[in-house]
Amino acid sequence: RLRAMVVYHTVCGSLDTAVDAARAMVAEERTSGITGNLFRSLCNAAVSLRTAGLFAEAESCLHEALSVGKQHKTDLALPLAFHMLASMALERGQTDDANRWYQALRSHPLTHSGMYSSLEMRALGARLELLRGRPLVARRLVRSKITALRQEPLMFRRTYQAALSVATEVGCGDVPSDDLLDILEHAHLKSRRSTHQAFAAYALYVGLKAAGRERRGKKLLGEYLKCYRREPWPAPTHLLVTLENAAVIVS
Repeated sequence: RLRAMVVYHTVCGSLDTAVDAARAMVAEERTSGITGNLFRSLCNAAVSLRTAGLFAEAESCLHEALSVGKQHKTDLALPLAFHMLASMALERGQTDDANRWYQALRSHPLTHSGMYSSLEMRALGARLELLRGRPLVARRLVRSKITALRQEPLMFRRTYQAALSVATEVGCGDVPSDDLLDILEHAHLKSRRSTHQAFAAYALYVGLKAAGRERRGKKLLGEYLKCYRREPWPAPTHLLVTLENAAVIVS
C-alpha cells in the first residue's frame, strides 16, 4: 500500500502525501530485515523527496542505500544510487559532486536487466561534457538515429534522449533538424506533467530558438514553468544558462 501511495502521489497526487508515505515505507523496511526491499525503498523515497525539494533528506536516503548495498555486497545495485546522486547534483548545479558520482558509476559493473544501464551512464557523461564546453564529445555519446528515437517505447527516456540530442547539436553550433525537434516537442507535450522535466523543457526552447522558432519555444517553456511543472520549487535556471552559453560560445 505504501509503495503504491509513493508512486501515485509523487507523479500526480499530493506531494505531501507522497513524502509521508515514503518516510513510512522506509521506516517499515528498516525493520523488515529484507535488504533488497530496504535498498529499493530508500531509492524510491529519494525520488519523492527530491521532487518535493527536500534535497538533503533525499541525499541522506541515497547515502543510506549505498551503505546498505556495500554492507551486504550487492554491488550490482549500487549504480542506481550513484546515478540518482549524480542526476540530483546536476539538477542543483553541483557539477563537482555530479562528476564524483559519475566516476563512481564508471568504476562499478553495469547491468542491463535493471533500471540502470550504460545508456544512462552515457547520458550523464554527455551532460558533464556540455558543462566542460566539449559538445563534440557529448554528441558522440548521445547521438541517436531519428528512427530509434521514434521507436523508443518509454516516453520519459525518449524525451530525455531527444533533449540531449538537441542540446548537443546546438552546443556544436548546428541547427537541430525539424524531425528531431518534432520528436522532442511531441515527447515533451506527453511528459511535461511528470517529474524532472526542466532540462527537456529548456533544451526544446533552445533548439526551437536556434531553428528560428523562438516564439514557439517561449510559449512551450512558459506553459511548462507556469502550468505543468510538477515540482513546487523554482525550476533550476542554471540548466537554461548552460545551454544558452554553449550556443553563444560556439557562435
